[in-house]
Amino acid sequence: MTIRLPDFERAAAIIGDNAIMLAELSSIFSRPGQYLAVSDGPRMGRSDASNEIVRRKNIGGMVKPRKIVLLGLPDDTAAKIATGLPQEVILIAADVPTALVGLLGQARVPKAELRWPTTNLGVGLMLARQGRQRLVIDSGLPQDPRMIVERGGHVLIACESGDEIGQIIASNLAHSIGASFLVFDRLPKTEMNAWLEDLYLYRTRDQTMRIEDIADRTAARLPNEVKSGAYSEVIFITHGFPWGLGIQNRPTSHLEIYPDLGRTIVTGIWAEADASRSARTALVVDPGQTPGDDMRIVAESLLRNHTLVQYPKQQGASIARVSQLIQGMPFDFIAFATHATEREGKRITYEYDDADGRRRQLVVDQAMGFGFDPRTDMYQVATHHHFHALDRVLWSDDDGKRALPVGSAITYWLEHVDERRDWIVSTEPIERVFGAMAMELHDGTWFPFFHGFPVETAPIVLNNACNSWHRLAGMFMYAGCRAYIGALVSVLGPEADAISSELLGPQLGKPLSKALWNAQRRSFPGRSLWPYVLIGLPFASVRANRVNSPAYLRECLVTAIPNLRQQAERATHEDVKRNCTDLADFLQDELRILNERFPERQRPP
Repeated sequence: MTIRLPDFERAAAIIGDNAIMLAELSSIFSRPGQYLAVSDGPRMGRSDASNEIVRRKNIGGMVKPRKIVLLGLPDDTAAKIATGLPQEVILIAADVPTALVGLLGQARVPKAELRWPTTNLGVGLMLARQGRQRLVIDSGLPQDPRMIVERGGHVLIACESGDEIGQIIASNLAHSIGASFLVFDRLPKTEMNAWLEDLYLYRTRDQTMRIEDIADRTAARLPNEVKSGAYSEVIFITHGFPWGLGIQNRPTSHLEIYPDLGRTIVTGIWAEADASRSARTALVVDPGQTPGDDMRIVAESLLRNHTLVQYPKQQGASIARVSQLIQGMPFDFIAFATHATEREGKRITYEYDDADGRRRQLVVDQAMGFGFDPRTDMYQVATHHHFHALDRVLWSDDDGKRALPVGSAITYWLEHVDERRDWIVSTEPIERVFGAMAMELHDGTWFPFFHGFPVETAPIVLNNACNSWHRLAGMFMYAGCRAYIGALVSVLGPEADAISSELLGPQLGKPLSKALWNAQRRSFPGRSLWPYVLIGLPFASVRANRVNSPAYLRECLVTAIPNLRQQAERATHEDVKRNCTDLADFLQDELRILNERFPERQRPP
């Protein structure tokens, strides 16, 4: 049975950080087939807090609700989100009763109540909706033992515990698609990291775990409801572990709770609701690092699909060019064939007084990537930092960090590290920097650090690089993919060729969860662990293109170029001004090439 794409609940979208309030307010929206958009609030302590605000505003732009409820947020945060949005749409509410008054006429509040404890809020929300009741959280109630709500057998949403807002968002998704909903125990962080390390080391000289053991160990930790076969498909909502590798008898997909689960779901529904967004344009990147034919297979398949394909190969797949293409061009589909690994780097120890005058010792692992841009005669430099220890407490030690007065140690370091080389007391080389996943392009190492894709773009990404699920999936999903297919382990050339042929051949047009499941069943029969995993909503798909792609691309570029030049004129920082100007110049060249290849009156065959 195919999962039906839900509509958006147009009455409201809700943004807040109080899980209890989010659950209570969500319960009054119970129309079937309607997805209520809920998101956590912007993380204002981040250096890119302005981008956090924009991402929440974009939820409103995609959903187009009659009311955007800013529930229980600090006044200054709510004011920043509201700036520039129509005031009649914004509802700032300090609590649920105030929100209910502001939503009069938008939703009918049930008269009956379901009183529920302060935990497992996603389960309580599902039960309230099933009973057409308003959820009321009562801190005096003992924890309810129920961990599953049955809604039939066509699909199960299995959500790891440990994040109540994540459970509420997952519960909203389950309600909208008529799925059963299960909460199961979160895999402890230290154990998860050890399991992920086993996957990362598979097919390397350091491998100590057999692949069969990895699959069996994962399956053993899954709840019986997941393994029973009672559901035709499973969507895992996870803290970072790909639970689908533990079951192969039905399609699976994954969504990560942190960060931006709510925006990820909204993006996926919004993108899939318009069939024209499926495969108008594509980027196929082959820097010549791998021996397979997978990118040729992808490019030829997409061309047969009437997709307009950019196919940079060898020296054309440079860091500068690929970065500019991804950040400037509106691609619906992106594919890579290369190597991906955690990069080597150095461990740097800093000693300094923080903003509060406290003496600190911060140990940071650093990896760097470089790419030359001949258009600007400048090098692009990307730096990945991983905090290793603060005041001799390992950053991976969550209990130790809670007891540590972190204070301004990190923010002060971020503000001043580039100018205070005298803080460095020691440096040593290290073979791997944790989390520094990068891909090899023709001229060097590329860290895909970018905040978002062009406006109105939410691509599907197929990354055939070895270990391309690790970290890279999160980077691309955070930037706004609707779906990402990556490799859990090292992938051999014939394996990448087989998956590429299947996904864009016999499986074209099918929901990606089923397409990938079918592709791996046919390509890897008898294997105990399949190498690929899907991150994103299961109904994302690559469909037949019916759009005049050159005309579409021309319209996008004609709009984007002057917008970038205006941004450059308004920019107060020289690097922002330069980047906007460089990207506008790059897109101007692309527009010229497009017009030469496809004169405006000429339609593609």
